[in-house]
Amino acid sequence: MATTVSIPLGDYGLRDPRASGKQLVGCFPVPLDTDAPAGQSPNPDGKQIATLQRMHGIAPLASLLVPGAEDTNVRGFDQMAGLQYVVIGQTLYFLQEGNVLTAVPGSQNQIVHNPAAGTSDFVRMTNNTECLVILIPGTNMAWSYSPSGGGFQKMTQSLFLILGAADMWFVDTYIVLLAATSVTPGAPVDTPTATVEGASYTFYNDDGLQVSGAGQITFTSAASFTREFGTDLFVGGIIDHREILLMGSKTSEGYVNVGASVGTPFQAAPDSFMHKGCHYLCGYAIAMQDEAPIWVANDLTVRRRNGQTPIKISTPAIDEFLQTANLFGCYALTPTVDGHPLWVLTVPASSRTVVYDCLTQKWFDLESGFNQLGYWRPLCSTNWRGLQLVGDSQSPAIGFLTPTTFAEFYPSFGEPEDENIAQALQICSFTTQGIYDGNNRITHRRVEVVMTPGGATGVTGGSSVRQNPLTGASGFYAPQVELYCSDNGYVFESFTDPVLLGAQGDYDKRAFWFNLGQARIRFYRFRVTEPTPLFTVDIQAELQGGKW
Repeated sequence: MATTVSIPLGDYGLRDPRASGKQLVGCFPVPLDTDAPAGQSPNPDGKQIATLQRMHGIAPLASLLVPGAEDTNVRGFDQMAGLQYVVIGQTLYFLQEGNVLTAVPGSQNQIVHNPAAGTSDFVRMTNNTECLVILIPGTNMAWSYSPSGGGFQKMTQSLFLILGAADMWFVDTYIVLLAATSVTPGAPVDTPTATVEGASYTFYNDDGLQVSGAGQITFTSAASFTREFGTDLFVGGIIDHREILLMGSKTSEGYVNVGASVGTPFQAAPDSFMHKGCHYLCGYAIAMQDEAPIWVANDLTVRRRNGQTPIKISTPAIDEFLQTANLFGCYALTPTVDGHPLWVLTVPASSRTVVYDCLTQKWFDLESGFNQLGYWRPLCSTNWRGLQLVGDSQSPAIGFLTPTTFAEFYPSFGEPEDENIAQALQICSFTTQGIYDGNNRITHRRVEVVMTPGGATGVTGGSSVRQNPLTGASGFYAPQVELYCSDNGYVFESFTDPVLLGAQGDYDKRAFWFNLGQARIRFYRFRVTEPTPLFTVDIQAELQGGKW
């Protein structure tokens, strides 16, 4: 009989995949608005009420044409006075018209690569509209850039050198810093004084824009504040609607600007206290998305703040991953793709990137083909002039997310097209839940996946006559979809040859496979790595029941 195989609408892979083993990589569900008479199912024709859409690719925007030995990655973004600044390698740049990168005078090779482990080499950046500050997290190494008041300088104020900073933010004309315990006066900045589950009990702020003006930030008032409602060390924080929300390894509390004239202007807000903290390795995974903080909590679940309640948004499958993952050096990015606000958690030490979609409340994975990373390659992101900019962790390239590109940072600047397509592949696959019927043998006569046909395009959008990256043939080519089968959910094997999705304009192409054998439980994985637009609409199977 013919039956509809449910399209997987999110990651839900448990330790035993026979219980649940579905996964999305490089694609996410999009709800469909289906019409139906009152009282009837919204999908009376048997079609899915959602489709799978391919994740946006990354089109190259700007890069260093002649990178130096230290220009290995893009480490951070920030905007000040209408200009987009970016740290590439060890130098601060700004983007000019035409997407040309210009080095800030005096910054060449000054922003050293992170000597402290655990932060994936990114920098933290913020500004007060006159002074841009660049921090190496967890150290007392920072630089400022004041275009109208001193230019590019290293920060040498005694309070900052003594306390260092794990992170920093801007609020109410002040730059607020979370002190770091890894800094001891006279000790090397890359030598922690102790292994602790957090940064410190203290945050402090500069003297404010009204004091520093157009110059470098100052700390003459030594304005600092320590924990008031908890005893656990702060791990990290975020600015949530003008409130400084600092998260400890067990609990969290907030601080607001009350305008105090003595010491720091911030005071604790009792109503902001939460009996949930942040995992001590995940301070840089705290991020604002869809107007709320999202973070990895100390109980290894993912939480989203709703008022003063930390709502759990992770599924048991994501919880299982976090319980076994090496979270060292993890970080979060917050792009928005086709109206889907995403919280993207990259865990380099475990070679995985998991994504929470705030719109559908579903999870999926992202993976880049570069050097078989296993995780998504962007290291930083920002919004600029209507573009979702991302900085590459593997090269000195800036790109932007776009639905008309189906590769990542391709072609590389200075290299001919087709020379490095294998390194720019955007992984896209989805694995169905197991097909099962009382542990009886099922004969799989035929499987068909309904995908976007006739969509062969160039990797940077539009039609292209070029070499097929898989076969080497030239000309317009038809992208291929590969089928993998598993009868246990652990080991997947490729089934016969890939099926063509149709060359450009071949909109009647169908993708199906015959005679797939028998199994008591069967998982199907469909994989497309070629640069082509992709929507998955339906999966149909012709099945025949058997004996036990």
